[in-house]
This record gives sequence, C-alpha cells and structure tokens, in this order.
Amino acid sequence: MPMTERFGPYGPQYAERTYLAHRFPEERFDTAEVQMNHVCVGDLDKPALLLIPGQTESWWGYEDALPLLADRFQCFAIDLRGQGRSSRTPGRYTLDNMGNDLVRFIQGRIAQPAIISGLSSGGVLSCWLSAYAPPGLVRGAHFEDPPLFASEADTSCGQSLRQGVGHMFRLWSTYLGDQWSIGDWHGMVAAAPTELPAWLAALFSAMAGDQPPQNLKEYDPEWGRALLDRHGRRLLQPRSYARRRQGPRPVHAPLPRGR
Repeated sequence: MPMTERFGPYGPQYAERTYLAHRFPEERFDTAEVQMNHVCVGDLDKPALLLIPGQTESWWGYEDALPLLADRFQCFAIDLRGQGRSSRTPGRYTLDNMGNDLVRFIQGRIAQPAIISGLSSGGVLSCWLSAYAPPGLVRGAHFEDPPLFASEADTSCGQSLRQGVGHMFRLWSTYLGDQWSIGDWHGMVAAAPTELPAWLAALFSAMAGDQPPQNLKEYDPEWGRALLDRHGRRLLQPRSYARRRQGPRPVHAPLPRGR
C-alpha cells in the first residue's frame, strides 16, 4: 500500500514552511498567554479601528482594504489565537478566551478606545466585546455576517452549527488533526464528497487542490473542533449579548446580494 503524503505540521513553530511575505510589517503583542500577531497601518492621531478576521482567515484578509482605511483610521488587523502567526493554544480555544485576548490587545497595544469590526466568527467576537468589554473600551461596533445563532450547536433560532459548517470542522479535525498533527490533505479531499452534505461538499471543492490553501495552513483545526465541544462554545449566548450590550448601538452588516 503506498504511503499517504503528509502535509504540515504548520504554524509559528514551522514558519518557513507555513508563511508568505506581505506588504506590511507584522508585529507581536504579548497578552500574557498569547503572542498576538498583527499589523498597524495609519497615524496615531486618527480613530483606532480593530479588524477581526473570520475563522480560518489571517490578518491579510484585510490587506487590500488597509490602505483605503488608513486615510481615516489607525488600523489594527490581527491574527486570533490559533490563526496566522499568533500562538497555538491547545485546549484553550474558547470564545471568552479569544474575547479577553482582544480586551488585552485594545488596552495594551491600541491604548485608546477603539471601533471594532469583525467578519463571521470575528463578528461574533465583535458582539462579545460589545457585551463584555470593560466600559468605555469600545467606541463603536460593526458585525459583518456574524453567525450568532448558527455558531450554537443546539440553537433556538435557525440552523445550528451541527447542521451547517460544523460538518467541515469535524472533517478538518479527522484528517488534518489538532495543530496539523495528521495532515492527510489528500485523504480529506477524497473523503469530502461522502462525509459532507452535498451543499458543503460543493463549497469545499472550490479549495480542494493538490495543496492546502494558504489560509488553512495558517489555521489550527482544533479551533473549529473546539466550537463543536461545549468548552469551545463557552459564553456563546447571543440573547445575553443583546441584554448586556453597552455603549453605541452596533451595526450588523448582512451579506450583499449575489455573494
């Protein structure tokens, strides 16, 4: 039987095989648990804007937008724990841990109240900050397509995580492993048509080439698996966010038509 080609492991410990160069210099901020990778673009005298990428994305998902935003904001685009060049934290992927990473980042690196904008899972964390950040830390909040109820394994509203992208998280966990410890990319590509619902298999096929896509190399699959487990969903309570929201009214931006 031929040996299965293994990809990875990837991550900060394997930087040469994992990362590509980008047009903006990357920095690290120590939260006392995580080395949080980020870039900063724009002048200090402008309002601070914190950009939080979606799951499986790194800060460079905002790379083309940063020059446009820098005319009006001092922009901070980050890698969450388990993504990009930020630390891997086995057993510590919870939404409250990630939210508190962001609190420490705003307090210690941005050092002034910030406008926050998050995409997808980053939008959920923007919502978390709106509810749980210390008073005065968040000037305004923007949630871009946040899967608030769809991130719940058992939800009272709409499609749950188990019915949606959770199938993909389970596939990544099985074939790639925590911290890319398995790395059976080709096995995963072969298994996807039978292990994923048809609609999700079609979506997966768009990124199923001979090599893992760059964004997935920079992602710890334990992140997604943790969301399926109870400890990863800790404090994921959308109704409580609305009750606890403080400060300016946040803006929820739905997906534009045709996307």
